[in-house]
Amino acid sequence: MRKINIIHKIWESPTFTTWGSFLSKSLYAVLLLPVITTVLSPEDITIWLLFNILIGLQNLGDLGFGVTFIRVMSYAMGGAVDISGFTKSSRPARTNGPNYELLEKSDSATRYLLFYTSLAFIIIIALSGYFTLKKPISLTVQQGNAWIAFGLILITTFVRFNGNRYSIFLQGVNHVAMLRRWEAIISVLSIFSGFCVAILTRSLLWLIVNQQVWAIIQMLFNRYLCRNIMEGRFRRFIHKGLDKDLVRAIWPAAWKSWTGSLMSYGVVQASGLVVAQIGTTPTVSAYLFSLKILDIIKNFSNAPFYSKIPLYNRLFAEGNMNGLLARVENGIRYSLLTFSVAAIFVGIAGQPLLNLIGSNVSLVPVWMWIAMSMAYFLERYGALHLQLYSITNDIVWHIANGVSGLIFITMSFILTTFAGYGVISFPLALIISNLSFFVWYTARKSYKYFKFDFPGFEYRTSFFPLLLMTAYILFRLFV
Repeated sequence: MRKINIIHKIWESPTFTTWGSFLSKSLYAVLLLPVITTVLSPEDITIWLLFNILIGLQNLGDLGFGVTFIRVMSYAMGGAVDISGFTKSSRPARTNGPNYELLEKSDSATRYLLFYTSLAFIIIIALSGYFTLKKPISLTVQQGNAWIAFGLILITTFVRFNGNRYSIFLQGVNHVAMLRRWEAIISVLSIFSGFCVAILTRSLLWLIVNQQVWAIIQMLFNRYLCRNIMEGRFRRFIHKGLDKDLVRAIWPAAWKSWTGSLMSYGVVQASGLVVAQIGTTPTVSAYLFSLKILDIIKNFSNAPFYSKIPLYNRLFAEGNMNGLLARVENGIRYSLLTFSVAAIFVGIAGQPLLNLIGSNVSLVPVWMWIAMSMAYFLERYGALHLQLYSITNDIVWHIANGVSGLIFITMSFILTTFAGYGVISFPLALIISNLSFFVWYTARKSYKYFKFDFPGFEYRTSFFPLLLMTAYILFRLFV
């Protein structure tokens, strides 16, 4: 009986199921990506990685409404009556149970806003993608297939983008475990089919077809889940268009969140697009490949904290600060530990494993992997504090990421143009931007609001992950 309870707890745990989802997606790096690096040419590998950057930019296309509506729906499930009353210092009146009227208004607004923002997003991606891909595609043999693949990505991205409302709803009503569980299952199926496609066709085009088909399947399954939870309430929602008062209330939080994402995730991914224009094929492939691996590690390490953000929002709406902060400490500690262990493992074993399978692409040199890993670690630390403070609905992403993003862009330009440091300029610039502003600004915000004890809180959260990273750096530099 106890064994069954443990299995059930894991099955219903947002953290474990999110880990399962990210672990299944990590099979992409363990199983599919190594195969791709052996069956495709270096030129096609570069295009494949650039395609994935463009697909990933979908996270920026909703102008911040996605993450904001997840928060609003979580507040609604906590009984919030009027979202406009939420500030960092006060919470509005609440009902004893979920506010389904606010939930319905939020879903309706999400539906309409995603449609209109997706139209603008696709145009931007089409134009920027064309000019970014023009040089890399000119170096490959099957240029026509590469452009067909890009067109397919644009079409399916538009469909998937509008389907994000289902994922937003599932997270907002705290069905994270269910969402991640099925993401894991579908991800495993897509990776194994991708493995077969890669081996049998050795074609960039068919790999993209496989990837996009499974993305559409995931979106349709999320729709099915939405329609079958909460006694089918989602099916009975009446879409009356945009509630202008609701949109006005959340717009400040949305644009601040979007600006923050643009100046953090956006500019870092853009560095890969820039490197594709200035570097040689081996350099570009190594940088894009390493950037992809670090993104996978970052997403996997997010699970202990990010999977519980809807729960954090609800606890905050309910005024349960003790329950909130106890969970937050565990989330930050395990998130940073997961990142440190994974980054160290790849740094030590990654290149030997790539050599073993005869990969056509390699990781960046050791000293550059150290710089990239440390830059991402610092970014994770600041991002966790930023997400924590965002629970208060006082969104400062535009300041935190905006200022640090400008520092990153400025330092990247200086280090590449005047210092001549080449590709390593980008991780160095990210380290400088994090240390000079992002880390201390975000930590100060959460420390001040939640009144944390600095030595004790850091010892319980970041001390041991930082110790691991420091030991790894010293080992690689001096041993």
